[in-house]
Amino acid sequence: MKKLVFIALAITSTAFGQQVIVKKDGSKLVAADVNVHSSKRQIEFKANGKEDKIAFSELDSAVIDKKVLKRFDIGNKARLYYVLASSKGKSLGVISSKRNRDRGGFSSVVTLYEVVVIENGKILQELKFTQSKTQDEVRKRKEFYDIANRYFGDCDGFIKRLMLFDNGTDPDNLILLNYLDNPEKISCK
Repeated sequence: MKKLVFIALAITSTAFGQQVIVKKDGSKLVAADVNVHSSKRQIEFKANGKEDKIAFSELDSAVIDKKVLKRFDIGNKARLYYVLASSKGKSLGVISSKRNRDRGGFSSVVTLYEVVVIENGKILQELKFTQSKTQDEVRKRKEFYDIANRYFGDCDGFIKRLMLFDNGTDPDNLILLNYLDNPEKISCK
């Protein structure tokens, strides 16, 4: 009976993803309750029962369940992106931010998605779009699929997953936003 309990604990403890923060110096922290604060340029978390924070400039990466948040040094700035795929030295990253938009006396919140292809600290391609249904925004969301295929076409698992979101029943390409809001990294071989 004790063996069964031990096996059950081992299985359930690995079923939940660990949250690991890797600092720039290579040290690792097992964390809980990780919150990314883009405006403050820091990550707040709990480790060893204590609340703590780390600045973007001190961070190398953070693994939160199946999501990988990585710092890229682009020019003089440290920028964080969730990595969707990596292959042949290139990374496909995404980050979203909420912006207030005031028009005609009305205020609304708009989510801006920024997608980048990065290689050796340089942005090879960048694409920004919102959830708007304007023709320009729909075209930009469709362009995301072209970028993914151009740079990561050899990453079968990623492309197969991405094609689940590219279908004829969604001419506005809004289903893609569900994937970008939950950016799980797919390993490329």
